[in-house]
Amino acid sequence: MNREHQTRKEVIKNLPHFWMYAIGSGVIALLLQLISLIPSLIMQRIVDRYIPEGNLKKIAIGIIWFILLPILSTGMSAFYKCRVAVVCRDFGQRLMLVGFRKIMAQPLSFFEERNSAELTTYCRKEAVQYINFWIAEIPGLVASLLQGIVIFLALLRINLWTALIALLYFPVAYFPCSYFGKKSQQLGKGIIESNGKMSQIITDTFRDMKFVRTMGIEEERVKSLRSVSDHAMTFWSKLAFLDNMTFLWVNNLANALFVGLIFAVGAFFAVTGKTTVGQLIVLLNYAGLFFAAAQKAMHTNYNFRAKLGEYDQLFELLTLPVPAEEGCRICAFRKEIQFQSVSFSYQPDRPQVLKDLSFSVKKGEFLGLVGQSGAGKTTIFDLLMRLYTPQGGSILLDGVSLSEYTTESLRKEITKVSQETVLFPGTIRENLLLANAAATEEQCMEALDQVALKQFVTELPQGLDTVIGESGLMLSGGERQRLGLAQGLLRESRILLVDEVTANVDQESERIIRTALCTLVREKQVTVLAISHRPEFLSDSDRILVLEDGKIAEETTYFKRYGEK
Repeated sequence: MNREHQTRKEVIKNLPHFWMYAIGSGVIALLLQLISLIPSLIMQRIVDRYIPEGNLKKIAIGIIWFILLPILSTGMSAFYKCRVAVVCRDFGQRLMLVGFRKIMAQPLSFFEERNSAELTTYCRKEAVQYINFWIAEIPGLVASLLQGIVIFLALLRINLWTALIALLYFPVAYFPCSYFGKKSQQLGKGIIESNGKMSQIITDTFRDMKFVRTMGIEEERVKSLRSVSDHAMTFWSKLAFLDNMTFLWVNNLANALFVGLIFAVGAFFAVTGKTTVGQLIVLLNYAGLFFAAAQKAMHTNYNFRAKLGEYDQLFELLTLPVPAEEGCRICAFRKEIQFQSVSFSYQPDRPQVLKDLSFSVKKGEFLGLVGQSGAGKTTIFDLLMRLYTPQGGSILLDGVSLSEYTTESLRKEITKVSQETVLFPGTIRENLLLANAAATEEQCMEALDQVALKQFVTELPQGLDTVIGESGLMLSGGERQRLGLAQGLLRESRILLVDEVTANVDQESERIIRTALCTLVREKQVTVLAISHRPEFLSDSDRILVLEDGKIAEETTYFKRYGEK
């Protein structure tokens, strides 16, 4: 089964009543198409019957209906299009959420190989367009085809030759249109990839504007964007040429040729008395509607082929397999963390980061981890949070393998605070509530107090509702670190992983953070594992593990390694 079929299955599974809306859309579209056939029949009757009879009353009534039906049809069409647009947007947003959840469920290696801005484009914009295709364009196409069949039967009833000429239009218009569509499909892929790259360049530049300005690389960023933009334009120019060729062939050349042929044949039969003037009018009007229906079929086919290239990445994302939840036990840490002969490599073809690593940490213990960059310290944290799975050995919590716990309960028990504090655009309160959505204002202020931020926040004009900017850029480095630690405290996890949180802060901020950690260990029996290149930060630790080349080179204490405080 190809990806488009799999995507359709995902749509049906995740969007209740999807087919009901699609079928309803088709029925209304068909009704509107059939109403458009009636005015020509009214005109025929007026010309062939009421005018020769001189029946002014019936002529007047016929003209009134001739005027009212298009007005009625236009009103219905406006309401229909408005409603379809709302439904498509709603379903598109829901489909976006399905894709968003699937992407978030993927292993970290998936994100290491992807462009975040491209993922955003595929997940959001293309989802709405794909839904619009199935709820608006396909029902409209089906309605047009059914209308075309009705018109063909009417033409057949009026004159066999005009019906056959109309039927010949399909192969003459279809094959060139189909060829252009196949060419457009590949161009569509190039366009969507270029759009993603441009979005990434713009996003990265605006997000790291301070770095861009301090490095003086504004023009370099402009050149990068221009290069990708120029590459995209080569695709756009070719696609524009194919679009115009399709339009010219289907709407102009083929249409003019066949309408002219039908008019010539109809006029000949009218002159010979085999067709009435009213029937000739119907022939010409119906021929126009028939070719319009055929053109819609051609354009829909062309557009979908062209869009398939753009939808390709969307199909891939929506059909991603969601890794099954491994464990079913609820994690509630009580005793000990154990690493037993753990080996790990981020990629099969790369050297091992951890090699037969074994150690344990008791509940309520403060363990320090030191070593050169690349020794495996941060990898220990990543494995403990089950962001990755070791290739050898096992990691146990209270004697139970991590794989036996549910991911949700495991990560509630463990909180990681890193030197690269992640803060989202918004307020202090919103960022704190990310850690614990049920936290009260009192709990938020208590967490801030523990990291010596309470007074700072209280003195702000908007307090907790102060906007901190993207990535917390409106706060100092120390304030960001402490706010990140406050998030960790709000989670009330039993295990706290601290990764170089003092790398970019002053001595006072370091002292405040160290004091907060000591309080957690002594008063709440929180287990702390801390990585730091600053020895003083580990002065209150119970033990220190020295890592070298993925192994424990030494187990010591602060006093033994660094001397008196």
